[in-house]
Amino acid sequence: MTNVQIISNARSGSTYLFQVLRHYVNPTQPWFIIDRYSLNEPFNNYHIKKTFPNDTGHAIISGRLAQLENATSPLVMKNHIKHVNYLAVDYPDLFARYNSLDIYTFILLRRNLFNAALSYCIARATDEWTTYSVQTPFTIAPDLMSECISEVAVNTLHLLQHNNNNGEYVYYEDFEGRARHDYSNLKWCHTHKDSLRAIDIKEVDQAPSKADMIVNYDELYKISVDTLDTMVKSGMLAGLQLDGCMLVTFDIQL
Repeated sequence: MTNVQIISNARSGSTYLFQVLRHYVNPTQPWFIIDRYSLNEPFNNYHIKKTFPNDTGHAIISGRLAQLENATSPLVMKNHIKHVNYLAVDYPDLFARYNSLDIYTFILLRRNLFNAALSYCIARATDEWTTYSVQTPFTIAPDLMSECISEVAVNTLHLLQHNNNNGEYVYYEDFEGRARHDYSNLKWCHTHKDSLRAIDIKEVDQAPSKADMIVNYDELYKISVDTLDTMVKSGMLAGLQLDGCMLVTFDIQL
């Protein structure tokens, strides 16, 4: 029995893929991010401290790992790479347990780093991560854009440095938003699409057009291109081949 995990950047379709996998791998598994035994960002210390102020992060994460270690049916876990990195630094003993799990890993990448970073900026500015009630166009601060594109680029490198001997790489841009179709395209799936039950993923709303929502969209794109160019020339992104803000390919030595 093998558990399943997604590791991604924020704003890269991980919630959608988590829902798809949960429906097909274990439809009885809850998805709530604030549950004590949630496997939706289980190492997210911000949510742990906010939701369980009387517990230590170590205790909560240990319980979540125990759930995976003792599972009698496959479970699906979603992590952002920065939370995995935090786990390695803050709780080395728990990180060792995490690395010893029997788990199949989807490294979820978004080729368009600008779109990922801009989505991250918008979520931070509006504090809306899975809904989109703000409909009035607004401006994003250039400094925030520079910060977000840098973080997305570095975390993309960290994602690709994650040892993925048991798993596969998947790309946000390859999703069509049709759960049965997207699931059947995974190497993990050994069931013909026509034999999969049809489902409708309603938990994730479609984001509005960023070009329409962001007043200074063109300015932010230029900032992103310039920031990435500087990072590449400095050697900070060694192993990534970029074309503007697009991840073309990678060659990472583990």
